[in-house]
Amino acid sequence: MELNNIVPVLDILNKDGAPAAILATLKALPLGGVIMVIYLLVAAIFLATTVNSGAYTLADVASKNLKEGEEPARWYRVFWGIVLTSIAIVLMYGDGLAALQTLAIITALPLVFIMGLMIASFMKWLREDYGTPAQYMESPKEERIEMEPIDKKAQ
Repeated sequence: MELNNIVPVLDILNKDGAPAAILATLKALPLGGVIMVIYLLVAAIFLATTVNSGAYTLADVASKNLKEGEEPARWYRVFWGIVLTSIAIVLMYGDGLAALQTLAIITALPLVFIMGLMIASFMKWLREDYGTPAQYMESPKEERIEMEPIDKKAQ
């Protein structure tokens, strides 16, 4: 579309952003209105299934005493779906990418300490089960085995 001068995608992208460039490209296609409706329908289905699976996973992990094969309560899945949707809406209407970067830094900072504890625990486990690395760095001691010559006359 850009090469044939049908839609100035790069100009729209730089001026108005990616959503406007996508819509302009879809409008320029044959049956653009129909394609845009299909695009919006597919995007809505994608978002719904993504939020649903994320809410289900969060509800499953956060639920206590779930037996194998048992599903989390429906109200709990709805709660997590509302939380995920509200986070997306706040990020969309807030600073967007800058807010997302700040949120990622804030949530990742405590994980640095947790990862440090996990590494220390892993190293302790290795030492308890396998000993210190110095034990494996020593060269193996050679043992000489004396063998008697084979008597060819006995065969």
